[in-house]
Amino acid sequence: MTSVYSDRTSPIKNFDMAQECYQKALALGADKSIEVDLLEIYIATGKSAEAARIAQQSVQDCSKKNDTFCEAHALVSLSEANECLVM
Repeated sequence: MTSVYSDRTSPIKNFDMAQECYQKALALGADKSIEVDLLEIYIATGKSAEAARIAQQSVQDCSKKNDTFCEAHALVSLSEANECLVM
């Protein structure tokens, strides 16, 4: 659900609902790695520094787990967040 609400291509953009879904998922025991889904929200709302921090941590976490898909996603997000910081 977080992705549905936070994806910038989604017709249902609702950043508050995405964050609420994220918090509920954590409360239900979801892995913190779903935080990568919130990167879209931070970038879309101008919080690029927060997005870069989360992405950098996600790169490290995914790498430790040998999860290349997760790591690739985090690297792309880190690149995008850093690009927004420079602009």
